[in-house]
Amino acid sequence: MRLNHKVVVPLVNEILDEYDFKLTIRQIYYRLMSHPYNYFSVRDKKYHSLIQMLRRERENGTIDWHRIEDRHRSTHGGDDYFDSPDDFINVLKGTIRESWKGYIRTMWDDQNYKVELWIEKDAESSLAIQVADNYNVLVFTTKGPSSLTWVKLAVERLVEFANKEIVILHFGDHDPSGIMMSRDLQRRFSRYGAEEGLEHIRVKRIGLNMDQIDELNLISSGKAKRTDPNFNAYIKEFGTDEVWEMDALPPDELKSIIVKSINKYVNNKERWNEKIKETSEEKVEVKKKVSEMMSKLDKP
Repeated sequence: MRLNHKVVVPLVNEILDEYDFKLTIRQIYYRLMSHPYNYFSVRDKKYHSLIQMLRRERENGTIDWHRIEDRHRSTHGGDDYFDSPDDFINVLKGTIRESWKGYIRTMWDDQNYKVELWIEKDAESSLAIQVADNYNVLVFTTKGPSSLTWVKLAVERLVEFANKEIVILHFGDHDPSGIMMSRDLQRRFSRYGAEEGLEHIRVKRIGLNMDQIDELNLISSGKAKRTDPNFNAYIKEFGTDEVWEMDALPPDELKSIIVKSINKYVNNKERWNEKIKETSEEKVEVKKKVSEMMSKLDKP
C-alpha cells in the first residue's frame, strides 16, 4: 500500500486542527492508525514514508509547517544581542514593563505533598510541560534510564521538602526497559534519598500502564526485543511480548492523565483555589507597582 497524498493531507490537517498545540510526526503517525482514521496499520510500516510525504507537503504549503514540531533538536547561542548601551537599556525597560505577567505564587506550601513529573521521552515533553506548568510542577525529561547524576541532583533539590511526602510521577513506554525504568528509579531514590534523610520519596508510574492500553485500545508498536535483559520478566508479568510507545496516546489523553495524576496530590483544594484567586488579585497590584517604578525610571 502506497500513501496517497490526496487522502493523507486532508487527514493530517484534520488531526492538527484538533489541537491547540504542535504535534510530532510520531504522534500524527499513531493518530492515522487509530480510530476514527484507521488509514493503515503498524504492520504496513509507513512511518518513514509518512516522514517523507509530510516533508514534501510542508514544502508545497499544503500542510502548515509551523504545526509540526521536532522536539529532538534545539539551538544554542548566536549573535542576537544588543546594538548599543541604549539598546540594552531599552530592552531591559521593556522586559521590566511586561514582568508583571510572570508573577506566580508558590502553590504547594499548603499541601502535604511535593510533586515532580519525570517523563521518558523528549518528544512528549513540551505537552507535559504545558500541562504541569499550570500546577507549578517541575518536569524532567529522562531520555531513557535516569542517570546517577540527575537522581543525586534531584535528591539535593528535594531535601528542602523533607517535611512533605515527595512523589515522583513517572511516565514511560510500556516495554521491558520502560517498566524497569520506573522500578529502578524507585530503587535509586530510596537509596540516595536515605543518604540525605529522605526516606519517603515515592515513584508513582502514571503511564503507560496496561489498563490505559486496554481502555484506550492503543496500538502496539511491535514486539519486545528478546535481547532486552528484562524480556523474560516482562513476558511473565504481562503475558505478552507486545510493547507500546507513549506516542500512541492521543495528546488529549496524555494531558488528562497528567492532570488527574497531579490533582490527586492537591489535598487542600480550598487553599489551592484561594491561592489562584489571590494570584490574580496580586498580579494587578504588581502591574501597578511596576508601572509606578517605570514612570520614575522614564523621567529625564
